[in-house]
Amino acid sequence: MTEQIALGFIHPGEVSSTFTETVIDLYASNLPILYPPIAIQGGIHVDRSRNEVVGRFLETTEADWLLFIDADMGISANGIASMWRCSDADEKPVVGALTFKLQPESFSAASKALHYSTLPVIYQWGTDTNGKVGYIPEKSYTKDAVYEVDGTGAACLLIHRRAFEAVGEDPFHPLTEGDWPLMSEDLSFCRRLNHAGIPIHVNTAAKTSHAKTFYVDELFHIHHQPRTGRPDNVVTGTPRCGADLAAQGLTLMGISCGLEKIYTADGIKKDPDLECDASWMAVTDVTPKQRVIHLTRDPFEVINDLADMQFMRHNKFAAKHSPQLSGRSDLEQAINFYQDWMRRLRTIPNTAVVKVEEFWDRARDICDWFQIDVPDDRIDFARQHAETDWGDSCATFSWSEIVDTGGTGLDKIRHELGYQTREVSSA
Repeated sequence: MTEQIALGFIHPGEVSSTFTETVIDLYASNLPILYPPIAIQGGIHVDRSRNEVVGRFLETTEADWLLFIDADMGISANGIASMWRCSDADEKPVVGALTFKLQPESFSAASKALHYSTLPVIYQWGTDTNGKVGYIPEKSYTKDAVYEVDGTGAACLLIHRRAFEAVGEDPFHPLTEGDWPLMSEDLSFCRRLNHAGIPIHVNTAAKTSHAKTFYVDELFHIHHQPRTGRPDNVVTGTPRCGADLAAQGLTLMGISCGLEKIYTADGIKKDPDLECDASWMAVTDVTPKQRVIHLTRDPFEVINDLADMQFMRHNKFAAKHSPQLSGRSDLEQAINFYQDWMRRLRTIPNTAVVKVEEFWDRARDICDWFQIDVPDDRIDFARQHAETDWGDSCATFSWSEIVDTGGTGLDKIRHELGYQTREVSSA
C-alpha cells in the first residue's frame, strides 16, 4: 500500500496568498496527500496548536507522514515532492525544507526603522564562542543537498508517524536545556528527537518563502537594488583552460556555478540564481567588485588546441575582440590571441591564479577566495565524483615551433604560470 501524507497547519484566522497557492498546487499534484487537511486555529500558544495537529494526525488518520506547512509559508509541489522522495521511515524520518528567519541587526534613529538580516533555520547542538551550550545557528548551508542537522524549524516539516511515537506526548511543549532559558516549540521537538536518536535532515533543494512585514527605508533601498546580472564570483582564463571542469566541480561542491551562462558570446545574461559563472569570455567584462579565479592550463596544450580547432576562424567573440589577427596562419593566430588574452587577464584586480591541474588540491582555497563556506565532506564528495581529465593536447606543434613562431616571451609566461619550460630550438 502506498504511504500517505496528512497535511497539517495552524493559523491565526487567516492565511497568506502564497500558502493558498501552495495548498492548491499540492492537491493538484500526484502526491498522496489526504483531504481535508488538519487545520487548527490558534493564538500565542503555538506549541499547543502544533500538539493538537499531531494528536489529530495520530488519532484520526492512518497516514504515515504528517506534513506541517505554516499558514505564512509558500513552497511548490515540486519542493514537497523533493522532500518526499528523499524521506525514509528509518533513515530520514524527519525532513525539513530550506527556510529562513529574520534576525534584528540594527536600528536607525533617523528613519526609526529596525533592520534585519536573514539566517537559514538550520542548527547544530554545541557550545558557542561565548561558552554557552545549546542550538547554534548555521550561517551558511550547502545548496541543493540533503544532510543531517541537529535542529530546524517546523514551518515546513515532513515527519513520520514513528518519530512522534518515539518522543511521546506533547512533542512541541517547550523545553529548558543547556543555557537556553526556554526553547521554541519547534527546537524543543528537535531536542526530543535528538534524545530519542531520531535523525533530522534538511533538504535545501526544497525552497520556501516566508511572508513577513518589514521597514522600507534608504538602507533597504541600497541593499535591494536590481542586480546587474554579474555574479559575485567568476572563473575565467583563456579558452581551453578547463572552465567546464571547474564549473562541474564547483557545482558538485554545492556552489551554483554556470558554464558561460552569464558571460556569453551574445553579451551578459542575467541569472540571479547563480553564485558564479565559468567563462573565458568574462575577461572583457569583470569588475573590481567581483572575486575572480584565473584558471590556467599549460600554454603548450592551450595553443595547440586553439590552432588545431582553427579557433580564430570559427569563434566570432574572439575575432571581434582581436580583429587584428585575421589573415595569419592558425598557429600565429592561436599564439597571438593567447598572449593578448593573458595581457588582459593580468589587468583584472581581485584575482587568484589556480592551475587547472591543481584544481582539487586548491579546492578549499577556491571556496575561501569566493567567501563561500563549503564543508570538507562536501568537497571530498565532489572530488570523488568529478571529472579530472584535463584533456591533454595532441600536440601538433612542438614547444620549439611555438616559441620560434611567437617569441621567447612565451617561455616567460609558461615559467610564471609554473609549467615546465622545454628546450627551445633554433629556427
